[in-house]
Amino acid sequence: MNNTPVLQAHALSKTFMEGKIKTPVLHAVDFSVYKGQSVAIMGSSGSGKTTLLQLLAGLDAPSSGKVELLGKPFSSLDANARGAMRNAHMGFVYQFHHLLPEFSSLENVMMPLLIAGVSKKVAKEKAMALIEQVGLVDRYHHRPGMLSGGERQRIAIARAMVMDVDCILADEPTGNLDSHNCERVIDLMLSLSQQHQVALILVTHDQSLASKMQQQYRMVDGVLHVKGENNV
Repeated sequence: MNNTPVLQAHALSKTFMEGKIKTPVLHAVDFSVYKGQSVAIMGSSGSGKTTLLQLLAGLDAPSSGKVELLGKPFSSLDANARGAMRNAHMGFVYQFHHLLPEFSSLENVMMPLLIAGVSKKVAKEKAMALIEQVGLVDRYHHRPGMLSGGERQRIAIARAMVMDVDCILADEPTGNLDSHNCERVIDLMLSLSQQHQVALILVTHDQSLASKMQQQYRMVDGVLHVKGENNV
């Protein structure tokens, strides 16, 4: 395992303000994930796990503490600089696939590369290679509406990885899938994480899915606990 974490949080705290009312959501969270490591973050609704994911992704700024990406300052950067680092090093998979309905599977996977200025020829080659890895080479010309829920999520995974990212952040990625497709999607993500040495952070309510990850955490009232710590 590489000694430099892909993502690392130091004493990360977040308090939301509504008028004069302060609502603390995260309390001094320390967290790290390495290349090829898979991590699950569990917790009930309102426990702070989604807020933590947003902070790790640089989509929100902490009230105190900091986030580092590949050993470099991340949370302290301005929005444009954070966005550039995020696009280069992070991929996202959500409960809803967010594929563009008017484009084919291939075009959806190519999109991040084209936006980054990669030539259409190279983008197509990289996208096709990943679509083959997720087992959908015979669906590359299909639009999302022609795909099953599991197939759409597998295309979303290919899109998340096409930029040769260092970390995948997945927020309830199997929430809309049946048990068979749920297992298949998680196993695929784990396989690709190992094959490409990409860190995988999974936020889930499902203990059976969390148990597949190498490291498990539980968020309780804004405090992050390692599984088994204080019997959580």
